Amino acid sequence: MTDNVLKNAYFGSGLYDLALGKKPAQLERVPVDAWLGEPLRANAMFQGRYVAAGQEIVSPNQAPWALEAGPSWHAYFHSFVWLRDFRAVGGTVARQRARELVQSWLTANRRWSPLAWRPDILGRRLAAWIHHSDFILNGARPDLAETFRVSLGRQVAHLRRVAHSGPAGYDRIAPLIGLNIAAIALGGAERWRAQVQKTLEQEIAHQILADGGHIERNPAAHFHVLRDFVGFRLALVEARLDPPPALVAAIDRMTPMLRLFRHGDGALALFNGGTEESAGHVDATLARADVRSRPPASAHASGFERLAAGRTIVVVDVGGPPAAPFDARIHAGCLSFEMSVGSDRLIVNCGATPAVESIWHEPLRATAAHSTVVIADTNALDIRPGGLRRRPHAIAAGRRDADDGTQALDARHDGYAGMFGIDHHRRLTLHRSGDRLAGEDRLVPSGAQKHTAVPFAVRFHLHPDVRASLQQDRRAVILRLARGSGWLFESEASNIALEESIYLGTGRPRRTSQIVVTGASTALTTLNWSLARVGD
Repeated sequence: MTDNVLKNAYFGSGLYDLALGKKPAQLERVPVDAWLGEPLRANAMFQGRYVAAGQEIVSPNQAPWALEAGPSWHAYFHSFVWLRDFRAVGGTVARQRARELVQSWLTANRRWSPLAWRPDILGRRLAAWIHHSDFILNGARPDLAETFRVSLGRQVAHLRRVAHSGPAGYDRIAPLIGLNIAAIALGGAERWRAQVQKTLEQEIAHQILADGGHIERNPAAHFHVLRDFVGFRLALVEARLDPPPALVAAIDRMTPMLRLFRHGDGALALFNGGTEESAGHVDATLARADVRSRPPASAHASGFERLAAGRTIVVVDVGGPPAAPFDARIHAGCLSFEMSVGSDRLIVNCGATPAVESIWHEPLRATAAHSTVVIADTNALDIRPGGLRRRPHAIAAGRRDADDGTQALDARHDGYAGMFGIDHHRRLTLHRSGDRLAGEDRLVPSGAQKHTAVPFAVRFHLHPDVRASLQQDRRAVILRLARGSGWLFESEASNIALEESIYLGTGRPRRTSQIVVTGASTALTTLNWSLARVGD
């Protein structure tokens, strides 16, 4: 039996249930939730419409944990982050419904279970329960208040044992934030508050890179971690406690990096498992972070570049995968890019599904789901559910920003060198007006391996709101953006095609198209292409 099986057997035993005790937690402070809720989400739950992880289940008069759904869907509802939505509605009816859901959870989940008590979910639930305990308990029946406080104490006791046992990465931040919020709020926590704060500082050192990027290289994960840090800092300040220097420094570094990932619509670029996220939530996080800085053009430690001119923004992935164990969710999008014009997205990556159990989860990690070069329909990284088996040895990038405002980026990776003896080199040049992006993709012989001709495809996934029309000579595609501006994709190749694609930028699949330029590599293959604005 594995260690996890043994631990789970113990956690589910009556002996462990007794060990957690029945001592009520004493709430001495109620830290304010830094983030406003969304009344529309609460109204949907009032009606029995439960939306999470890209899935909606309609079941009036039933609590969400009583419904059949996947673990990613259930994780959201067990986290109780939606309590802020009920609070945003306010009033007696919203308070009563929130109480009913808390009471239902307490009845169904009094004892440990693998999902509801998973460290990241438990950490988010602790923070939500503490932030909104006054909303739930003021005017509540004494028996509910007692049961709530007993459960809170038991959950804190369990999380103190398991906070660092979850998967490496941003899912370890939520348990530590939950424990730190509990340490601020609960009586008798002074003896262990310093230790959980120190553990969080250690995790910051492991996960936040020198340029402020998160180690998983996922813009959405970066956003959520920064949002947690900003909320925790506010809780400390309200309690008249000094935020640790490591936390303050992390917020200062992460805030400009979050700006690097933003498109013109205010939401985030799609790399390594992220979704767009809410532009309003990003705005609120940046405002609360209160760091006045521009986005960096280059983030060398994180491996991203940003070209921006006129109304055009181009974000490029020029980094390698992180070392194990932080590579479990990485995507094979080497040298992929996204492009937006004003508030319209033009070139995108396919995104990711919030539900890891979805049939889309693994296909969306493939190189072909990104706007980059794919050789022989093979991934540039050998991605596996638990991590990587094959990874590039060399990924490099350099840029030249001319005095006239033109920006040029040169990058390369050797992810295909071991199998095909080929390196991929990509040059992107954004005109100073932002009205033209020129690209050059080269397939360069690499190493001692004998090079043979192999098929390749250069893929440009289009946002679903872009309308595309392939010209008869198959050398150009006319593109119409959502707000009416026209762009022309051209290539010297005569084998341009429009193919079907899928977009999950918001977590739900939408049909879209992709421009695909195909060919067979020779000793040295160079393909030039461009995207240029054309008259309306």
